[in-house]
Amino acid sequence: MRFTLATKLASESRVDVIDMSPAIQGPYGLNSATATCAVYSGTDPTPSAVIGAVTVNTLGYPYVNLTINAAGVLGVIYQITITCATNNGNVTATGFLAIVPDPL
Repeated sequence: MRFTLATKLASESRVDVIDMSPAIQGPYGLNSATATCAVYSGTDPTPSAVIGAVTVNTLGYPYVNLTINAAGVLGVIYQITITCATNNGNVTATGFLAIVPDPL
């Protein structure tokens, strides 16, 4: 499954909500979630600094809260992969994040 992330300003930090329901087959909830971040295009020696906490929505919806830190290299595109454990096995989703300049 693919998810969409808006571009991130270089100094911005935020929490994005990712809907995992398209990846889940059947009436299964999310038990836990992890995320990894890799460089898709460009150079960054520490791409893992771009993502912070990854939590599962506790209201019963198959949503993941992904914290995006005020990190990253201007012009780099990152590939973020979220893996969630469900009662029916693991599901995975991938999105891409571009770092753009702060406004002047």
